Amino acid sequence: IVLSVMNGFRTELQTKILSVASDIEVVKIGSNLKSWNKLKLNLEEFKNIQAVAPYTNNQAMLSLGKYNRGVLVRGIQPNLESKVSDLNSKIKEGEFNLVKNKYEILIGADIARYFGLSVGDKISLISSQASFSPVGMLPRLKQFKIKGIFEVGMYEYDAGLVLIHLKDAQTLFQMNKNVSGLRVKLKDLNQTRLTSSLISNTVKKFDNLVVTDWTRQHANLFAAIQ
Repeated sequence: IVLSVMNGFRTELQTKILSVASDIEVVKIGSNLKSWNKLKLNLEEFKNIQAVAPYTNNQAMLSLGKYNRGVLVRGIQPNLESKVSDLNSKIKEGEFNLVKNKYEILIGADIARYFGLSVGDKISLISSQASFSPVGMLPRLKQFKIKGIFEVGMYEYDAGLVLIHLKDAQTLFQMNKNVSGLRVKLKDLNQTRLTSSLISNTVKKFDNLVVTDWTRQHANLFAAIQ
């Protein structure tokens, strides 16, 4: 009975994590990824790779009145993101489809409860990067409209992750056309380590690229269950 419960728990945990996290990620050490379109095309040639999507990762602060909360801001292309994660199926209110230049945002259910937000409300996103002005350095601030509220069932994501359109993220965080990395969806998760190793050999020609997968990112958690 105990073994059955733990196996069920492991499967449920894996499903929840992979609905938001990537099967495999390709990132550049210490900087942003520039020539990512060429790399994306190279990765899509692998047999076990189902889809590839660019993303940005930045830290910022949500602010509404006297309430503030630090969050991880992920910039996505909605049409591609839905191919590498199941987050679009976790939307409990509103829509997943973000429109670029409209400054729309998807927030977790715990963030919505904390600020008392619902779809259509507005909240300020404050970047840790500063803008220079005649009065000195000022934080970069932009108001976003709540497009949707998701609920994964894991506090780490529901309380600390927000999603905005990739173009809006590149503008807000001054990334030009660069991205933080590429998210990869696999056809067969049992071949994660093998595919990860093959990708590592392929990206050697690109400078300072690192390949990481879900088995390494959450190794301690799954090792404890095991």
